This record gives sequence, C-alpha cells and structure tokens, in this order.
Amino acid sequence: MNFSVLDPEGKIQANLDAVDIKDACRQWVRLTSNEAIVEETVRKARLFFVGQEQQAARIDPYVLAPAGSEKEALRKNEELFQSDVHYQSEASLPFPRMVDTGGRG
Repeated sequence: MNFSVLDPEGKIQANLDAVDIKDACRQWVRLTSNEAIVEETVRKARLFFVGQEQQAARIDPYVLAPAGSEKEALRKNEELFQSDVHYQSEASLPFPRMVDTGGRG
C-alpha cells in the first residue's frame, strides 16, 4: 500500500510503500530519526481513520496518509487538533508540563 508523508503545509515530503500505517510510520521514523526511538515513536503516533477502512497517522509535525486520501487526512487531522486536547502535542498546550528538578535549577 502506498502512503504519503505530508508536512505542516500539506506538501508531500515522501512516498512510502508499506504493509500498513504502522509500517509506514516505522519507515518514516527510520528515514528521519534515530533507530533507537523507532518503536517508541510508532507507539506515540496518533492514529485516526480516513474513510471507512483506512488509517492515517500524525507523527509531529507530519501526517502520514494512504495515497489518494491526503486531503481527507489533513482535514481530519486539523479537526482532531482543534477539538481533542489529548491529540495535541505537549508543546502546543497552553500550560506545558513542568519538570521537577528537585531544587537543582
């Protein structure tokens, strides 16, 4: 199955041939990041449905979508981003999580 990787502006950055959306996520992370974080990043990917049976994913800041459903995936991603606080990345939340350094500045 073919997947498109879309940047925040909706431009296709890559085309991937993968078994499913998680495989596409693995391929994208391997291309753009450290091998050591592949599985953790795939687990953290935000999956959502486009159409009846197809899934897309958000790996900040990219959207991975089945080829031919890019516009629907971008629309659905934006809809989820606006309406679901759990879908947003921590950096985009109004009060980012504070880290307790134990008094060591």
